[in-house]
Amino acid sequence: MLQSLVFFISTCVLLVCYIFCTIKYAAMAVQGYLMFAPNVESQITLNLPTEKLSSRVAIYTTIINPISKYALMVIPIVNVTENWLPYYRNGRASALLIRTA
Repeated sequence: MLQSLVFFISTCVLLVCYIFCTIKYAAMAVQGYLMFAPNVESQITLNLPTEKLSSRVAIYTTIINPISKYALMVIPIVNVTENWLPYYRNGRASALLIRTA
């Protein structure tokens, strides 16, 4: 009984938080649209001034972020591929070839 009550309360709290955050983000989007609508580009990085160093850092971080995450997402595939090979092929050269590919 107590566990179901705790589960119900935590579900309600989570639902209220999602609703609150959705309303907050929607309000900020509407406010930003009303303030800057004619001057906004389709991509967020196109709105940044290019002459400032902080803007360049933000742009390069936006570019490098997906590239760095790709290696993390491929690790399970590499592990399965290395384990799939027979034992005698699990050398340093085959691991290097698989991970590079």
